[in-house]
Amino acid sequence: NDVLAHKTTVEAVNKAGSDLIDSSAGEEARGLQNKLENLNQRWRTILEKTEQRRQLLDSALLQTWQPSGISEAERFLKWRYD
Repeated sequence: NDVLAHKTTVEAVNKAGSDLIDSSAGEEARGLQNKLENLNQRWRTILEKTEQRRQLLDSALLQTWQPSGISEAERFLKWRYD
């Protein structure tokens, strides 16, 4: 999915941020740590919302194919996420 394509970027920013924090002192390090924590919280929120929307779309898809096409819908979802 398109959101997960950004995972490596977030990981790289975390690594660079951690390195900067390690080489910084006092208030500067705390400020960087706060920014990094904020970034990670926002990333987790994006992942949660993406999963919620995926589940809603899957549910809507299954409802549109009920009752006679459930097995076909299930095959499609299995193909889509495997």
